[in-house]
Amino acid sequence: MLQRGVPKISNIDPVQRPSIFSREITAVTGYASFSWKHAEMIRRLWKGAFIIKGILSPEDARLAREIGAEGVVVSNHGGRQLDCAVSPVEVLEAVKAQSNDMTVLVDSGFRRGTDIVKGLALGADAVIIGRPFLYAAAVGGQAGIKHAIRVLQRELHIDMSLLGVNSCRALREVERMQRHSGTA
Repeated sequence: MLQRGVPKISNIDPVQRPSIFSREITAVTGYASFSWKHAEMIRRLWKGAFIIKGILSPEDARLAREIGAEGVVVSNHGGRQLDCAVSPVEVLEAVKAQSNDMTVLVDSGFRRGTDIVKGLALGADAVIIGRPFLYAAAVGGQAGIKHAIRVLQRELHIDMSLLGVNSCRALREVERMQRHSGTA
């Protein structure tokens, strides 16, 4: 703040540019009138990869697949908008089952190596990590981010070693075998 002043998000309103601390910021956190028809229109108009974030039910994953989305992000947006929303970990497996060939990413609450292991074991193609890197950047800049990456890599390596796996595919197989044997 000393160098650049109060942070602004420039894509909200190019004229006003409200502060991120403004009540106006709620304009970008969700639209109650946004519907699957809007998502279908975006899919028709957007020729690039289309990934829908905020999926928390198998039904929504099915709808995303049917309108042609290439992927979904199972997310409650870190609980910021609705802190009593279901945790993505609770619904990830069911969403993955409905996704068929769509890419399934997951975020919200993933902070440690064991969190990443759980997300991958439950079927996510990748786990999105946000806050640890934001905190690292705030405290240590680029060096802080590099340190956070090393810490997560080390945790993930240790966690997978303790499970006796050396790949994400093997991790998913261990979880599947435990579920079928009743030990999960």
